[in-house]
Amino acid sequence: MNSSWHFSSSLVLPQPIMEEYYDSTWNIEIVPVDEYQDALDSQLSSYLHWVKENSLNNDDLEEIDRLADKFIKSYHEEFRLKKVESYRRYQEMIARSI
Repeated sequence: MNSSWHFSSSLVLPQPIMEEYYDSTWNIEIVPVDEYQDALDSQLSSYLHWVKENSLNNDDLEEIDRLADKFIKSYHEEFRLKKVESYRRYQEMIARSI
């Protein structure tokens, strides 16, 4: 049987090594404190204005509280049922091992 091996002509080259370290923070612009504070105040003002426009009234808050209480009660009931079922399975396992 005559087998011949053929190698591809591709050549693997190593990645070039960076001789210098580059840090992306070198491109950060340093803003004077006064300009930064003005921008921060503007953002805060815009946010407070948005909150005031979109604030919920007491009826909405009571509805949210009622729905949250309903969800919590159903979760607690589900947890209690799972706990009872787990205890029942445990008792069955103990009974089988005796």
